[in-house]
Amino acid sequence: MTRQRLTTILAILALAGVAATSEAQSALPTVYVQAGPTLTVHTEGDQYMRASPPLATPTFGATLAVGARFTPEVGAEASVSLDGTQSEAQADLYGGGRTDYTAESRDLLIDVNLRFRPRGGSRIEYTVGGGWAYTGFARRDIVYSSSFSTITTRGSDIETSEWEPTVSGSMAVAVPLSPAVELVPSVAVRWIRREFDTDAWYFGVGSYSVVANVALRLRR
Repeated sequence: MTRQRLTTILAILALAGVAATSEAQSALPTVYVQAGPTLTVHTEGDQYMRASPPLATPTFGATLAVGARFTPEVGAEASVSLDGTQSEAQADLYGGGRTDYTAESRDLLIDVNLRFRPRGGSRIEYTVGGGWAYTGFARRDIVYSSSFSTITTRGSDIETSEWEPTVSGSMAVAVPLSPAVELVPSVAVRWIRREFDTDAWYFGVGSYSVVANVALRLRR
């Protein structure tokens, strides 16, 4: 399923690039605001040996960016992205006991990026940048049980959070819809540091993800 999603995203991006070549221009917009929905495909990470399965479910979110160029081909932007919540039923097995719970993870990302557009009339764009990711974790619907008894015990929800550095790079195509509006589909690869002995490790949350975005850009 994940491979089919990525193939579809890359095909759409390639078609958009072909459609944009007839009206290409070399310069980035002077000032722009862009926003749109995202689809994030998360990878599995290293996980505490007693817990399974890793938390790696696709999520939908949204991103907002504000930018400006300082040469015709190079600009800078600040962006905020809110990802959807990953959720997965997990079990922690230990000795004669077991803990079942629903693991959740959600990222809020604040980035500063450089955006490049090659000379020669291209509408292909590249970004590289980084910032900070705020990740909220939760254990919900916690149930403790023992192999020596049929009695189960329910626990209260547990929530934690952490800030970690993040870096990313992307490729996009700017498709003109009017002199002031562009449609900008993109595909990005993102890395977020995931520390040992944190909920990211206990849940098996991966450091890498692939992010597809279709943004509407208002330009000047």
